[in-house]
Amino acid sequence: MANVDDHIATMTIKMIIFLLACPSNMFVIFIILRSKALRREMFNILIVLLAIGDIVLCTCGPARVVAQMTLHFHYNNIVCLAVGTPLVYGDHVTQLAMSLIAVDRIYSVWNMTIPVVKRHDKLYISAVPLTLLVCLVPTGMMFFAIELTPTSTCQLGHSWSSAFSSYMFASTVFFCFGNFVAVAAVFAVYFHRVKTTAFKCIPRPKNSVKHILFGVAMVYLFCWCIPKIAMFMVLRSSEMPDITAEIFQLVALMGELLSTVMNVVVYMYTHKELRREIFGFMGWNTTVVRPLTSFEMASTFHEEWHAIIDASGNAHGIGGRSLAMAQIITMGLMLDEHPGVVALRVVIFAVGAIGNGFIVFLILRSTKIRSEKFNLLIVLLAIGDIILAFGAAVRSLQFVFIRNGKYQQITCLALGSPMILGDHVTQIAMLLIAIDRLDSVFRLIKIGTDAMYNCYIVAIPSVLLFSLIPTGLLFIGNDMSREMCTIAAIWNARFGNYMFAIMIVFNVSILALYLAIFILFKRYTRRTILTSLSSSRCNFQPIVYGVVTVYFLLWCIPKWIMFGLKIAQNFGPLLELASFMVGVFEQLSACVNILVYGYTHRDLRNSMKSFFSKKTPAATHFQVNTVSSSVRRTH
Repeated sequence: MANVDDHIATMTIKMIIFLLACPSNMFVIFIILRSKALRREMFNILIVLLAIGDIVLCTCGPARVVAQMTLHFHYNNIVCLAVGTPLVYGDHVTQLAMSLIAVDRIYSVWNMTIPVVKRHDKLYISAVPLTLLVCLVPTGMMFFAIELTPTSTCQLGHSWSSAFSSYMFASTVFFCFGNFVAVAAVFAVYFHRVKTTAFKCIPRPKNSVKHILFGVAMVYLFCWCIPKIAMFMVLRSSEMPDITAEIFQLVALMGELLSTVMNVVVYMYTHKELRREIFGFMGWNTTVVRPLTSFEMASTFHEEWHAIIDASGNAHGIGGRSLAMAQIITMGLMLDEHPGVVALRVVIFAVGAIGNGFIVFLILRSTKIRSEKFNLLIVLLAIGDIILAFGAAVRSLQFVFIRNGKYQQITCLALGSPMILGDHVTQIAMLLIAIDRLDSVFRLIKIGTDAMYNCYIVAIPSVLLFSLIPTGLLFIGNDMSREMCTIAAIWNARFGNYMFAIMIVFNVSILALYLAIFILFKRYTRRTILTSLSSSRCNFQPIVYGVVTVYFLLWCIPKWIMFGLKIAQNFGPLLELASFMVGVFEQLSACVNILVYGYTHRDLRNSMKSFFSKKTPAATHFQVNTVSSSVRRTH
């Protein structure tokens, strides 16, 4: 890499921060504008302005990454300035919002003992668009007196003019000094008012503003002021080496991007009204109640379980038991609705969808890689993982958009259908990979290479279409109102029988095939006198063994534990936890498989390196070419 900003780790961090900061700040804005109580407090309008600035600021990360990918690290200063406009614009919006918040807090604490304070609602509301418009002026000034010249890095400090650099340095010092003087004035006036007031009880909103302001000010100090002032001091020094200047610029950029996430944490932790509205929106009960004893929990559980069996009218057979047992899964709604679990599923969706989508893109992008039929099955497996990751996102959003109460069965089944579809696509892909490995080693299928390659191409849409059949069977039955929205609790009894049977078929057949491949392959390579067979056909082992290990650990074992507890009639917390972990581990496998591909697939790993670097590596032999050159695809 030519510089640290173009490193793959730097680009990855920028994308992760964007995926965290942009949705969370948009959600904060949505909650504030949705609630009349929050909108009535004009301070929250300034929080909206600060969140808008953070959204603009965090978009500079993906903008820079897209430029690096499309331009292949060949830059000119005009393009770099255009890519950096969200950074400069968001920089000004955020710092002006901080200044307005400090001024608002001074006015608020100065009048904190006055029962009725004159409101300036129109002034606050107009401040948002006015700030956004004013900040366009310095952003446009960045392009004045600029001539088109090539540059080795897309850091803004190497592209803007010396006059604009002086302006940015002066504005940074002015904002940092001015904002902290204002914050210090807020706390000085606040404690003076608290000591001198005759009122023992100051209204809570005015008494707690110091926590929000203190948190935002600390983020501003450590993520903005210190890194940026240090960066400008290094840039204005002619004795510093280029690599030092690049590192200081990168640290300042990462500090600004990190602040977009930290501000949301500050809002959530210190803003009680905002936190209460978020919990209310998600349907979480924030009322403090006495926790049930273990005896009360057990009694309630058994009463609900027997009522479910009586209402179902079908408490016999595997399907009936699965319907009754599935209600135990709904006892895990406390886990499902936990903010940590919801956040985990969102992260799984982001990592699984983006990572597997990138794997599919790299395979289809490279003629050499996609010419190997084995890699087409990797594409199919990655598509299944993308569907599973999407199911994780739908599962997390279910608790946001569907409140506790009455649910329609058809809606809940539709929300759970991506999990059923991804389950079938992924496991069928695992079966096809096992069959492909047997054919590659033992030449089981005696047809032409081109015809065989076409069969693999047709297999991808065929598997996706075939997997829609069991997914469609999920919707058989009458639509009705439900007390819960867990898919395993509301599917019909026959579909429960099918899911139990297909689990056994997939687990046994996949593990048996891979075990047979391992044993037969070892015996075959020991008896052959051609050492080239061992070297060429052993190459597939790390990939295949990695994928099957993930399948065994994250798919088979959790399901075996769950069904073992059901057979043992252990209707307690262990079964609840096991049922919950089955779904989480299946979704987590969509992310772990990315690591398997990236670590064990040499050609895919080289393709990633060539995609993110300027130099194209020399051609290498295919790691997944498990047969001799005579069975390669010929044209």
